[in-house]
Amino acid sequence: MSDFYYPNDSIDARKRVERLAWEATLYVSVGGLVLAIAFTWLALRDIPFGDAIASTNAEHATNIILAFYYNCWICGSLFDTRLMKSVYYTTPDKAHFRKQSISAVVLLLAVGAFLLWSRTWEIAFALGLVALVCANIFGWWVVNSTTDPIISASKEHYARQFDHPSIEALDWVTFYMQGTWQKIRFGVMLAFALLLLLMAAHPKAREFAQHGLALLLPSGSSPETANKLVPVAILLVYVLVAEAWIWFMRTVTRSALYAIDTIRSKYFFTLLKRDTPT
Repeated sequence: MSDFYYPNDSIDARKRVERLAWEATLYVSVGGLVLAIAFTWLALRDIPFGDAIASTNAEHATNIILAFYYNCWICGSLFDTRLMKSVYYTTPDKAHFRKQSISAVVLLLAVGAFLLWSRTWEIAFALGLVALVCANIFGWWVVNSTTDPIISASKEHYARQFDHPSIEALDWVTFYMQGTWQKIRFGVMLAFALLLLLMAAHPKAREFAQHGLALLLPSGSSPETANKLVPVAILLVYVLVAEAWIWFMRTVTRSALYAIDTIRSKYFFTLLKRDTPT
């Protein structure tokens, strides 16, 4: 017997999805926002921004980048929850997040706290960033394994109702959440994290990177400044690539859903019948 319940009243069905979405929002909001706000305050409260810009202080720059990264992660998690909520029709009866889901959130928060603590200890920080990417991959796997049956059940319901626009919207969100691009993005993030670890552990590689970075800095910058900014530059590129990539995909997906909703309100959808090749 199926674990999914299809009520005749669609309002009841939507409430089931909203309940699960609310639970996910609660976990992310309570734990993640507390950490993000606390870190932002601790990291930025003593920074003299004028002096930081003038001297390009590596520690201050790291704090700013991490504060930006944490807040992007929290906002993105909430965005993703709302995105999934908008296309899922039903959930298993009495559905709640499994222990793996809660463990993934706790793991992400723990690794985030470790990065906060180790931000002035280069090799530990680099190891923490590698661990953060791995924790992100684990969290992604948990979310997908949790939502797979919900996706299948929702698509089954939409197909029975001949609700083709909802199937298209569901497919867009499924591609966003589970597409191959996610694996490629995680691979790129892991490569940058390992590069940061290499810079912290290998003096020769660090020296080579220092000379390259010195060419990009204003004239008159000391070799010591270039050396200190090597890990900062790698962290900055890591954050910009990771966040720009995923926010671009979020924008594309949300725009697609908006287009589907707009067309749905004006036209009747039907499947295109294709002739069988002879």
